[in-house]
Amino acid sequence: MANAPAPALAAAPVARLVMVGQRLLRAGEPFRAPPLPIDGWLILRCHRGRGNLRVAGTVIVLVPGTLLSMPVTADVDVRSERGAVLALSGALLIGSWPGPEPIRQGTQTDHPELARLLDLCQTLSRRGPLPDWQANALGALLAHEIANGWVTVHDALRDVRRLVDDHAGERLRPGDLATMLDISPATLGRLFRTHAKCSPRAWLDRRLVEQTARRLAEGDEAVADIAASAGFADATVFTRLFTRLRGENPTSYRRRNRL
Repeated sequence: MANAPAPALAAAPVARLVMVGQRLLRAGEPFRAPPLPIDGWLILRCHRGRGNLRVAGTVIVLVPGTLLSMPVTADVDVRSERGAVLALSGALLIGSWPGPEPIRQGTQTDHPELARLLDLCQTLSRRGPLPDWQANALGALLAHEIANGWVTVHDALRDVRRLVDDHAGERLRPGDLATMLDISPATLGRLFRTHAKCSPRAWLDRRLVEQTARRLAEGDEAVADIAASAGFADATVFTRLFTRLRGENPTSYRRRNRL
């Protein structure tokens, strides 16, 4: 009996990583990009501060953790808000846009694989110019993640983000969210595993650390006070969580990212 033919694999998107960079915009300072190829597309991530990106008549609010991708266009304006310092990093690729949407927007919490790929690109670029094989491989990986990994988040997860934002800085439990959304904990777990590729607890912890990181960078509150307001009876537990997810303790993070 003849073997059944193997299923066809989708061709990897063709793209090449040509530029990786970081930029710090002072309060109100506009971003002035160098000349960019018309067949290119950008991936941007906001690390600190707050600002606005205007592209083709659309305004996108940039806050820590924002991720977006879009084709290169001359009609782009990025500015930090008054009194805020905006820290951005990004990658420029050339190749066919892996669309279909002209602009894709999300957060690094929703798309951890894309955030990790950007971190890898930054690390490798610090060693010097990328060899051709590496630039092609990284470009293909980024393009594949944009084309296939940028999962449209279920409406319930959008509601989760809204609830977490309404309780910013509080350590909510998965059971709290399930109750607020009027769904079972098991259903909430399935939604996260399918659409966010992680458990509700892991997602909530990352979101909380993103929120407290901003408070550390922008304010003078003691770490113990931030931990207490976030629902930690013991600041040591908060410090361990922050260090595990950020790779440094809250005090070191504040010193390095002080605005």
